[in-house]
Amino acid sequence: MRKHQTVAIFVPNAGCPHRCSFCDQSAITSTKTLPTGESVRNTLETISGEGFEIAFFGGSFTAVPRAYMLELLTSAQPFLDGKKFTRIRISTRPDAIDDEILEILKEHHVGVIELGAQSTGDEVLKANLRGHTARDIFESAAKIKQAGFELGLQMMTGLYRSNAQKDLRTADDLLSMNPDCMRIYPTAVFANTLLETLWRRGDYIPQTLDEAVQICTEIFEKALIKNVPIIRLGLHADFADNSKPLMGAFHSAFGELVLSEYFYRNILKTLEKMPKMRYNINIAKGMRSAVAGQHRKNMLRFAQLGYDIRFTEDNSLPRYDFNIKKVLENSFY
Repeated sequence: MRKHQTVAIFVPNAGCPHRCSFCDQSAITSTKTLPTGESVRNTLETISGEGFEIAFFGGSFTAVPRAYMLELLTSAQPFLDGKKFTRIRISTRPDAIDDEILEILKEHHVGVIELGAQSTGDEVLKANLRGHTARDIFESAAKIKQAGFELGLQMMTGLYRSNAQKDLRTADDLLSMNPDCMRIYPTAVFANTLLETLWRRGDYIPQTLDEAVQICTEIFEKALIKNVPIIRLGLHADFADNSKPLMGAFHSAFGELVLSEYFYRNILKTLEKMPKMRYNINIAKGMRSAVAGQHRKNMLRFAQLGYDIRFTEDNSLPRYDFNIKKVLENSFY
C-alpha cells in the first residue's frame, strides 16, 4: 500500500442516523461545525507539497444527504492532479454502502473506504446502539473489495458488553476480510454519552489502560502476521480542555505503548532461551524509544530479570524486526 500524507476534513456526526453509546464526534475531532464545499476548497488551497490524500472523516460520509456528499466530493475534484493530491479517503457505516454509492465514489476518485465496524459481535453492536449487524460489515467489506477500492476497517476494544475474548474474535473476523489497513481504538468515556450514564451507575466498567495495551498488542501481532498495516492505535490527543475523556483507556501516546509492549514480549521470548549476560539488540532506525519503553520501562524490566541490554539502530532492518548478539566481556559499548 502506497504511503500517503492525509489532509483530514472532519464531518462530525453527519449522516449518523443516531448516536452510538460511545460517540461524541465533536469532542473526538475538536470540530463543531460542518465543512462546506467552499471551506474544503479553502483548506486544500493552503496545502503545499506532494503525495497527499483528502480524507473526509468523523461521520458516516455515505449516509449524509446526497446533495451534501456531492458538494464535498465535487469541491475536491479540481485538486486531484495526481501529484499534490492523489485520491480521496472516506469513512462510513457498514450499512451505508450499496452499488450506487460505490459508483458515485469511484466517479469522484475515492480510493479508500474505511468502515467503522467496531465489533463483529451482534450482542455488542446492539448494546452500543450501532444500528447494524455483523452481517452488514462482512457484506459491505466484500462489496468494497470487489469494486476495486482499498478497504480500511476500524474496531474498538473494551466496548460495553464486550470482553477480551470478544475483542480478539472481532480482530480475527476483520483480518479475515483481508483489509488494506486497520485502526484500533480502545473505548473512552465522553461526557453526555450513553457510556457515561452506564459507567456512572455501575453498569459499565471501562477497560484500564494496561488492559487495552495488552489486548491491542495481541491484535497488533495478529495483523503483522497477516501483513495488514495498523495505521492508528488510540484516539488523537487534540481534545479541547472541556472535551477530554472522563474515563477509559486513553493515552496521548497509546500507539507507542503498544509498540513497546510488542518489543518487550518478543525480545523476552528470545532472551529466555539465552544465558543472562550482556547483549546488544539491533533494531530498526527510529525505533529506539519504542523498544526502550516510556521512561525506559522495558530497560528496567530487562534489568530486573538479569539482562544487561544495549541497542544499536540498523538501517537494514525492517521496522518491527530485531536481532540479538552476545557482547564479549572485553567489548566496548
